[in-house]
Amino acid sequence: MENKKKGLLHNRWFIGIFTTAIGSIIAYVAIFTKVGKVILNILIYIKDLIVNFFSISISIPLWIFILLLIPAIIFVIIIIGLLIDKKKSSPYFLSYTRDKVNGIVWEWNWEYKKLSRKYDIEDLFPFCPKCNCQLTRSDLLADLLCPNCNFRKISYPKSEIEVKMIIKQRINRMLSKNQNKG
Repeated sequence: MENKKKGLLHNRWFIGIFTTAIGSIIAYVAIFTKVGKVILNILIYIKDLIVNFFSISISIPLWIFILLLIPAIIFVIIIIGLLIDKKKSSPYFLSYTRDKVNGIVWEWNWEYKKLSRKYDIEDLFPFCPKCNCQLTRSDLLADLLCPNCNFRKISYPKSEIEVKMIIKQRINRMLSKNQNKG
């Protein structure tokens, strides 16, 4: 049996109402006492300093303004160019991270390999086609088992390497179809 604690300090409603009331009293005292007024005056003074700083008018010659403006424009153009280049440079197949191979759903991530300068499939995992739970392999057989719904794919012949090859072949077909279209 579970030992239930009784008392006001174990009641969630009491604790919530009590802490709200205490916080309200503290806020009231801080706002309407001398300490509260001092704090309020300090905050008003800081706000006035910030407003005055940003409302200062400075007159500078036009040529100095242009010299300051040109690097800012170049910087913005470079940033926009980098953002556009990133979108163009990433291959569209990177969104392809899930497929069904011989009745089993496989999910993976893409990782860019710097040495080969190519993307490769990483973290390849089988998932149950019924409940989407990750499947496990039995030690002795090549069976894939679902720990959630007891789905079993008996003698699943594909290794992870074979599944990666099938996925890469499908991507190559997609790429060749797209090159033939355009």
